[in-house]
Amino acid sequence: MRLLAVDTALQRLSVAIGEGGEVRAARSIPLPRGHAERLLPFAAEVLDDAGLGYPDLDALAVTLGPGTFTGVRVGLAAVRALALALARPVIGFTTLQVLAVQARPAPDETVLALLDARRDEVYAQAFDHDIRPLAEPRILALDDIAGALPTGPTVVVGTGIRPLRERLPAGLRRARAAIAPEAAHMIGLAHRLDLRGGPSPAPVYLRRPDAKLPGGKMPSET
Repeated sequence: MRLLAVDTALQRLSVAIGEGGEVRAARSIPLPRGHAERLLPFAAEVLDDAGLGYPDLDALAVTLGPGTFTGVRVGLAAVRALALALARPVIGFTTLQVLAVQARPAPDETVLALLDARRDEVYAQAFDHDIRPLAEPRILALDDIAGALPTGPTVVVGTGIRPLRERLPAGLRRARAAIAPEAAHMIGLAHRLDLRGGPSPAPVYLRRPDAKLPGGKMPSET
């Protein structure tokens, strides 16, 4: 399966092309703003690196959030449009699932991926050693995180570790302060989990945006 993977959920722009679970080309840059203008030209550059065009793709993958409201919407809207134009399926991953790949858990370990949500909160989601979700993503107060830890040996990964240093139990086996998800991680993950995609998945916001959409609508209403 030839897969185009896109991540714009946080303050980066990341695009990768994979085939058979192997990355053929990938680029990633810091990008605090301007994802909408940069994404498609950036994707074209990565496709060119791989020696492929859009018609050569079998599926598309995208991070669904949690993340910035604008970033999540830009990535998902672009992938939806491409999937419609190409008549290709879409594979959706939470930002936390793509982040969890960096934990590299052993067969007896589970993973808790955390993203700093600010306001003394974190986005959290637990996974097994194959990075299959054990629970839905959620937003938690810092004081509640200990109760969200899976039982048994656990690896904690993500930017949410920073505000939690003094709250994480001493029995944790490992912790990795991964900064951001990378589109390249979606390539191997989709192949390992044998994901083929389907109808366009829904965004994962977890928190209402500070600003409403035109017309006063909230994300859940679109």
